[in-house]
Order: sequence, then structure tokens, then C-alpha cells
Amino acid sequence: MSDIDEKMKKVYRLRRARQLALAILQRARDAGIPEQHMRIKEEEFKELISENFHKEGKDIVASSIYNEPDTMFNRSFITIDGGDVEVRKRAGFAILFRLIACDKSGFHENCASLVHKFQSFKATEGISRNDLAESLKEYDVLFISECRIQIFNPSHESGSFFDEVLGYRSDHNKLTIISFSDAITKDDPMARKDKDCGEYLSTLIQRYETDNTVYRIRVEQEKKA
Repeated sequence: MSDIDEKMKKVYRLRRARQLALAILQRARDAGIPEQHMRIKEEEFKELISENFHKEGKDIVASSIYNEPDTMFNRSFITIDGGDVEVRKRAGFAILFRLIACDKSGFHENCASLVHKFQSFKATEGISRNDLAESLKEYDVLFISECRIQIFNPSHESGSFFDEVLGYRSDHNKLTIISFSDAITKDDPMARKDKDCGEYLSTLIQRYETDNTVYRIRVEQEKKA
């Protein structure tokens, strides 16, 4: 093979890599990932993880997300708790970005915003509650941030809509990332009794450890230098 052919191949590979990178960035924007939360490196993500909770080591958790992302799609949920709102948000966006880089569609929605939309009996920006639920079912990866069961109004049907969306996604092998404002515990009496948020969220707030359905991630507040 001539030097010219080698150079042409190199140019093609660089052009292809650039096209793929631009496509991933566009999917990230379409998913609603803020610019400052794109392209978070594995080393930075690792520093967000709680070493006290993850006895297997922060390296293994970070590597599972960054180097074996396909294994995440074998589960229905990734749940995040601990730290503060900014740490949870950064961890969730890091995971969402990494997973949509696997040629997947993705979307982020804040839980309070979603609850408000589902509690409204009128169409939001021309989209009905049923249309919104249908759209959320279809993304390959959905990130719902800052869930709190206390924000659900018992006089509305938000919990039912959440169950409809999460149930469909679980049944059809679509991964959902959920971050919780409150710590996930093994046996939360409030979560067990309060089903206003729906069966799925009230159960997930008690799924303390990783299992075949849920991949658990606990983060911690970033240490000040």
C-alpha cells in the first residue's frame, strides 16, 4: 500500500471520528444535557462515587459505566442518591452522556417539572399528558432527576402516569436513570405506605443494593481542595 493510500485512510478515519463526535454532542443537546455536564471524564465521575457505600471500589463502578456501558442495558434502572443536588445531577448527566454515545436516544426531565406536567389537566404547550407519557416511553435512556415522593399530589394522577411510563420502559428493556433527593434506605416506612408517587418509585426508594433489575450508585459531596 502506498504512502498516499495510508494518508487517505488516516484522513478518512479522522473525519469519521469527528463526525461521530459531533453526532454524539448533538444527541446530548437533544437529550437536554447542559453544556457544562457534557464529556465528563471517567476519572472525574469516579471521584463522585461514595467509597463507603461501594465496597467493590470506585474504580469498578466507574469502569462499568465508561468501559462496559452495554452491560447497563441489561437492567431496567440505574438509581442515584447521596451527595447534594449538584453532585447527583453531574453523576446522572455523566451516565446519560456515556450511554447515548452507544448510538442510543436519550432525554432528561426534572421530576418536579414532570409531576407538574402530569398534574395539569390541560395540555402543556399543545402536548397532552397522554402524549407526554407516550413520548417518554420511547427513549432508549431516560434520566429523571431529583425525585421526591412528597411532591406527588394524592388528588391527581401523577403516580399512575409514572407507573405507566416506568412499567412500559421496564417491560421493553429501556433503561431509566433516576436520582433521588432523599437517601435510599432498605426499609423506608414512608415509601412503603405512601403510594401517591406510584408503585415503581415507592419500590425503588427502598432498593438499597444492586440487583438484576437495578444498578445502585451512591455519590458523595465533592471534597473541597
